[in-house]
Amino acid sequence: MVEVIESVVKYGFKVLELNRIEALIYSENISSRKVLEKAGFREEGLLKEYFYEKTKFVDAILLSKLKKDTRRLLL
Repeated sequence: MVEVIESVVKYGFKVLELNRIEALIYSENISSRKVLEKAGFREEGLLKEYFYEKTKFVDAILLSKLKKDTRRLLL
C-alpha cells in the first residue's frame, strides 16, 4: 500500500506540480495512519468532531506531505 501512495504522491508533485498533498482520516483509523506515516506524511492537526457518522460526530486527523520533503522520491 505504501508503494501505491508513493506513486500517487510522485504523480501529484511531478506531473500536477502540487506543492502539498493532504490526507484526512478518522482519528481512530490507526491502520491508515501507520501507512501514511510510513509514506512520509506528517500529522498537522486534530479536527474535533469533523465527520458525522452513525448518529455522532467523530474527530479527524489531518496529515500532509510537502514537495520540498520528497526530493528522493522525485528523482
